Amino acid sequence: MRHICEQWLFPSPERSRFNSGSYPLTPAEGDAIAADAAASRRLLTSYKLILDFYGFEMVDEETGELRRKADPNFPGPPSALGHAARFRNLNTVGNHNFMRISRILHCLKACGLGRYTRPFLRILYHEAFVEGTLSACCESFARFWMRLVGEDWAAVAEAEFPKALALAQGGRVRREKRIKCDGCGALLLDGEAFQKHCGEVEHDGSFAFTCTEVVVEVK
Repeated sequence: MRHICEQWLFPSPERSRFNSGSYPLTPAEGDAIAADAAASRRLLTSYKLILDFYGFEMVDEETGELRRKADPNFPGPPSALGHAARFRNLNTVGNHNFMRISRILHCLKACGLGRYTRPFLRILYHEAFVEGTLSACCESFARFWMRLVGEDWAAVAEAEFPKALALAQGGRVRREKRIKCDGCGALLLDGEAFQKHCGEVEHDGSFAFTCTEVVVEVK
């Protein structure tokens, strides 16, 4: 996708840094789009198109609920048609699509489709902060996206996006792998540390000296 297309697909009150030929959307223009059923339908079509590009699909037009786009079920590497390849493309630090997402959120709010912003943010939050599949998005989510909910964004973030709020307040979070002892639940840095732990810590008789690799959040 080229830089110039999203300015036409998603007109926004924010001036584009990449397309000098586009102009900020005025409040009157946003109201006109919201009042025109055909224009609103075209904007919704554009939104579904970009969702597909990012690896999502809409479940319900009324609520705006989203889910991962299903990967085709056939042998071989993940298809570019499903979410896995799309997530890999999006999950890179400094990705220019992060600014596109800000533009999309601005546009939906300005053009009468604001009900779709929260479901979009919810699935981005889940993939970035819970699943870790879009962890490169965490900074943009905390610094920009969740603030586009509206004046009550802090209350919304506290209720729905607590990890993003913590990051915004200075608690930088990163995800790291650890070894969890199946006997006592201790978290160790690596296999060598686990072996040392087993030799130093007494466990009950049923302990089989097994462990599990887990992902933890570290500030």
